[in-house]
Amino acid sequence: MRAFAQAVTEGDLESLVAVLDPEVVWTSDGGGRATALRKPLHGRERVARVWAALGRESPHLSVEFMMNGQLGLMLPSDDGHRAVLSFVVSDGRIARIDTVRNPDKLRRV
Repeated sequence: MRAFAQAVTEGDLESLVAVLDPEVVWTSDGGGRATALRKPLHGRERVARVWAALGRESPHLSVEFMMNGQLGLMLPSDDGHRAVLSFVVSDGRIARIDTVRNPDKLRRV
């Protein structure tokens, strides 16, 4: 997760591709109250390109924390809605990224 967070902050596409599984899936839940993906995004190159662009446009500091026994990341956002990311790792690479931006689901975070 640290390598992912650093690569996003630096907008480093090559490093992002290196930490993502070729079949990575990224989902996002904005609950209709925060900007989110309309549908899951599939594939290492597509996911890496979006995260690299997000990092270049608006680099954020991330906060690491334990969530359900796994390391997660919390990212502040320019629109006032923070994002909480959880990950599934397979064979040392990120196979799934789940992002929650729905403020109703983040009240206790």
